[in-house]
Amino acid sequence: MSAAPAVALRSSTGFPVKDAAVNAERICETLEKGRETERIYVEGLLADPKIPVNRAIVREYIFKMMASRYKPEPQPQDDEAEKLRAANTRGWFLYVLPLVAENDPNATAVMRQALAAVTEPNPWVRYWALVGRFRYGSTGLAPTVVAQVITEGGDDLVVMLAHAVAANAGDAVSLETLRQGLLHASEGRQWAVLRAIRIVRFEDGEIIRKLCGIVDKGENSDITYDSIQALKNIRPDSDYSKLATRTLGNFVDRWSTYPARDAMRLRALVGLGRLRRSSEAQIQIEQ
Repeated sequence: MSAAPAVALRSSTGFPVKDAAVNAERICETLEKGRETERIYVEGLLADPKIPVNRAIVREYIFKMMASRYKPEPQPQDDEAEKLRAANTRGWFLYVLPLVAENDPNATAVMRQALAAVTEPNPWVRYWALVGRFRYGSTGLAPTVVAQVITEGGDDLVVMLAHAVAANAGDAVSLETLRQGLLHASEGRQWAVLRAIRIVRFEDGEIIRKLCGIVDKGENSDITYDSIQALKNIRPDSDYSKLATRTLGNFVDRWSTYPARDAMRLRALVGLGRLRRSSEAQIQIEQ
């Protein structure tokens, strides 16, 4: 899942149309059965206020599906394909629910329950539920809600994201927790922090220098990949954009003939494009 781009054009199927109810029905079908790229497309439709969508239809469909076909379950094993698909669908429902909540009390209750391990035992579903709340600013994501997620503890994947949301709002204790998690913690805690700062952008010198150090080390790992993903979120006008650009450019150049790093090099090239620093333009042209 990722942030949806602005949607200005219709898909090749002619969807969306001018009828808000028809669009809602198509969105419901896609959220349940569509491929990941199709789900990202309808996320963009829901995020675009110019697209007519009957959000009440989508909201009630989500409630119905989550109460019947996609109930809360623990995280499936890697070989449980059907359960993994169902968990992913439930995650998508909760991720986009803030976009159709419209101050509905039932939606507020469902979104709050989705952040508690006792009612939502799959940490990945809780993670994406919190991402949706952060990205789309739904009613109810108050500091007290985030603080409760932190207090309840549990899986680092969710707790570190809550700390990132709190730090983004100015909480110094949460910011220091992220720093310590990235600088001194185990690889598991590091990865959880990286998953959080991939979502919540930070302009913090300690964090950014640590990210650059990980990328410079160049290990073929999720830690390196997610560090690249976090660096590419830095704003072009940031005080740290030059450092990030140099780090990403060096990574692309260093691993240019090593196929095992291709996926990471692609992410680094995307980052260079976003940072828009002319000194690295030649690297992008060559790659």
